Amino acid sequence: DKGAYADMTVEKNKDPLLARPVVAWTGDTVTVAVGAELNLITDAYVDAAGEDISDWTGYGATATVKANDDLSFSLRGAYRAADEGDDYSVGPGMQYKNFYAAYLYGQNEDSASDTDTEYNVVYASYKIPAVMGIDNFDMYLGASWGDEKVGDQEATEQYGGRVRFKYYF
Repeated sequence: DKGAYADMTVEKNKDPLLARPVVAWTGDTVTVAVGAELNLITDAYVDAAGEDISDWTGYGATATVKANDDLSFSLRGAYRAADEGDDYSVGPGMQYKNFYAAYLYGQNEDSASDTDTEYNVVYASYKIPAVMGIDNFDMYLGASWGDEKVGDQEATEQYGGRVRFKYYF
C-alpha cells in the first residue's frame, strides 16, 4: 500500500501494532483522561528511500466539566513526537443535549523541509438516539469546515459531512 503523508510518499511495509493505554478518572462533574499511542512494530511504514518512519509516540488528554444534566464543556489536546516531525492539536468542545460542537487548532512540523502546516477545524454533530426503536443504536449526523495553511502558501478550505451509526453492546 502506498500513500502520502505530509508531502512524503509512504509505503506500508508491515502491519503496525499500536498500544494505546488510557487512564481516566470520573467525578460527579469532572472527567479527566490521559493516554498514549506507541507503534510497537519497526519498519511498518517506510518513506520513498526505504527509511523507517514508524517510530513515533503520541500523547493525548481530555477534560470534561458537566455544568448540568444537559450541558457540558470539554478541552482536549494531543501531541505526537516522530522522527519526521512533531504534531499537536488542542481545542474546546461543548455538548448540549444531543448537539455537539467543537473547534480544533493544530500544527504539523515537518523536520525534513522545515515547513509547518497549520489547520483550524470547526465541526458539529447531532445524535439521533434509538434508531429504528433500538435503545442502544444511535445515528450521528455531522458537518465540518476547516482550513489548512502550508508554510507561506494561502490557506485552503475543506468542507465535510458524515453519518455515523453506533451500536452499543
